[in-house]
Amino acid sequence: KCEVRGRISIARRIAARDGSFFGAMRAPSRRTSLRRCAWKQLAWPGSVGRVGSGRRRSSSEASRQRVDASNRVHVADGKVGSLVDALGHFYKPMQDEVRGAREVQFYEDLCKWIDSNCQDEVERESEVNEAVDDHVRSAMSALASVVPRYYGTCVLHGDLGLKRRHIKLEDLTRKYENPSIVDIKVGYRTWYPDADEKYKTKCRAKDAATTSSTLGFKICGMQVYNAVKQRHWRADRNWCKQVNGESIHVALAAFGNNGLAATPEGIYLGKDGVLNQLRKLKDIFKIQKDFLFHSTSILILYEGAATTVEDLRVTLKLVDFAHTFHADCTLDTNFLTGLSGLEQVIESMFFG
Repeated sequence: KCEVRGRISIARRIAARDGSFFGAMRAPSRRTSLRRCAWKQLAWPGSVGRVGSGRRRSSSEASRQRVDASNRVHVADGKVGSLVDALGHFYKPMQDEVRGAREVQFYEDLCKWIDSNCQDEVERESEVNEAVDDHVRSAMSALASVVPRYYGTCVLHGDLGLKRRHIKLEDLTRKYENPSIVDIKVGYRTWYPDADEKYKTKCRAKDAATTSSTLGFKICGMQVYNAVKQRHWRADRNWCKQVNGESIHVALAAFGNNGLAATPEGIYLGKDGVLNQLRKLKDIFKIQKDFLFHSTSILILYEGAATTVEDLRVTLKLVDFAHTFHADCTLDTNFLTGLSGLEQVIESMFFG
């Protein structure tokens, strides 16, 4: 227990510095964090300073791209990337035809479980042609509650005639002034059985080089708002790759510290903490047998500028479903054991 307290105490001191959580791991430059971060789609929507609040606009806010009423956007670097609009929508670029279509299919299939108008269709498609069990329906509704709201797809047009189809989703960062966010990819195995050998080999190498193969999850991206210094620190890919079994506790503890109200205990413990939300998510995956999730991430968010515990608003969501498949009535043991691995690591931070 003394060792665990020591870990968290060290993390608090480190988090109070200029952003280097581990001595040799330097924070990326602004350009790197916005263009090369493993979760760059969050770099633009994540607000760092609200226009009209009387404070100077941050470089992060100035870099955000917004969609206007005619679905047009100014294109940066010759690409139409991830975008947000003023109505709380997040526009995620669709990947290639196969992966993009697969992600859209997941959202649309999940909608069938929560749309009462589609219930008859769901029951007709059931192999046993029976009414959907209330227990299962309840689990699927709970699953839908931790997935961003889905609003279909649309084509966004940019300068020089560029256009790209996007998935229109809920902007998870909209309710936060200065969000602290961590992207955690879950699963001991990020590849799926039907993939070709080249893809499997690539994924196995990546898993072996990170904590995925040993802990069942890995940190893919992180931004932490320091409420005292009033600025974000963002991790780049190299920083994330250096997190190992020894430093994972420090990384997670440092994420839960904004220098004021946010502490590791406040973020991870308690009724609305990460640990309790994670256990509820595990309960869902002990029941749901409709989907298999590969390379899907947990996104943890809280208000980085919070000055009281009540202002933290810790949220846990699932994102990235380009490698999600139908499960054919089998439990997703890979994702479930990955959730257990994350739960165990968080527990060890506080309870040894």
